[in-house]
Amino acid sequence: MAVAEEPVLDLTFDDPDVVLGAYSEGASRTEYQADPKLERLPVSSGSGGEAFLREDTSNWDAETVLPPRIFQVVTDPVVWAKPFVRLTSHRLQREDDESPGTGGRLEIVPEGQETSFAGFAEVKDGKIFLNGAFDVFFRYEEKRAVASVPVPHLISLIGDGRLRMFVESDSEGLMAARILAEKAHEDDDNVVFDTDLDGEADEARAETTLVNAVPIGTDPYHLAVTFQTDDEGTVTVRVYVKQGSGEIHTESEDNLASEGRFRILSKDEGLKFTEKFKLGPQSRQRADEIVLDLAAFRIFDTTPKVFPALPGAPTKKR
Repeated sequence: MAVAEEPVLDLTFDDPDVVLGAYSEGASRTEYQADPKLERLPVSSGSGGEAFLREDTSNWDAETVLPPRIFQVVTDPVVWAKPFVRLTSHRLQREDDESPGTGGRLEIVPEGQETSFAGFAEVKDGKIFLNGAFDVFFRYEEKRAVASVPVPHLISLIGDGRLRMFVESDSEGLMAARILAEKAHEDDDNVVFDTDLDGEADEARAETTLVNAVPIGTDPYHLAVTFQTDDEGTVTVRVYVKQGSGEIHTESEDNLASEGRFRILSKDEGLKFTEKFKLGPQSRQRADEIVLDLAAFRIFDTTPKVFPALPGAPTKKR
């Protein structure tokens, strides 16, 4: 059996200090704003950083209806052995585009660059090399007036670094990673990706393409994304999705959802991922309510041969 590499950031969202202990049915944005400890204290155990509750900045029409609950710690051993954080996003649908909403987020605050996404990037030989990996254990559900296939927007890396990354699904079951370069100044050129590997930059973004379709249902899932750069500066990105909470083997294509290859032709050290980032319930389509359950999140400074299963969790779908 392969020995798993150790993550540099390893967080379990089990609320060890019982920050949400007084809110067994969940806390609303009103309660969040009135109780300083909900913002100040971490809801994670583990190493390499901490996770904090954050509210979405959208406005809720309090005169129309009371704010619903957006943060909750759930104990359900059928899903995961330890308690987990439930984040909910609500939106009042209106005919105009000014639909007020409220939602919960988790902000991940690494101890420093070496335990964060920012440590993935290195400038070398006129290119940006990306090496590292991460995984997350989640469960997702969205509710709409008209039934449709869920299309979760699971990862959104936006922050201090000027490399952006999004991991999201579509209605055909493609779980893709998309990497974008942001300009440092308005007059700068952000076309730095060589997507056809001909030695010339041709795009301001790169993305993975379908290998195996993985429609996202309401079961728990294990998602992993890897970055590996060869000596020529070619970055290979792979997205793995496994139903349940079992381990993922990166040397097998059994759970490989999508992959892509490109080069980043730049010497700009500012083109790196952010350190701090947020996780939250988001969809690529309008939804009345989105629920995102999060059990754990890990970052690795190299691609492991095995992403370990969530300790104590069932490895089969329920």
